[in-house]
Amino acid sequence: VSKTRFIPVKGHNDLLAIWSDCYIVKKDKGLISNPARTNMPPISISLDPKFFRKIDMFFERFKNGPPSMVQCESLTVKGNVFFEKDVKIIGKVHIESTKDTPQIIPKGTVVDHDMLI
Repeated sequence: VSKTRFIPVKGHNDLLAIWSDCYIVKKDKGLISNPARTNMPPISISLDPKFFRKIDMFFERFKNGPPSMVQCESLTVKGNVFFEKDVKIIGKVHIESTKDTPQIIPKGTVVDHDMLI
């Protein structure tokens, strides 16, 4: 299958990218890159394997769906971080929690800078 018809998902980093608004489903073409990402490099995502490795852990942290990442170049998440509904990630973002307790990115938050929470 050619890459025009197939987008490989090798792990949760890739799963988050295709689940987000970086991609859209076209009836005649299937899953394609969102046209709003024109002139942007492919998104780079790195999720902390300690907290995002297992599928149930992954979906637990995005209970209300993935953040909007159509304007995101890269996202790195380290630590015990949860995302509420309607979070938007813009640009190159590194989110890190050094606490053992869950840290929450609140509903409607726009993250356009690095965060230490």
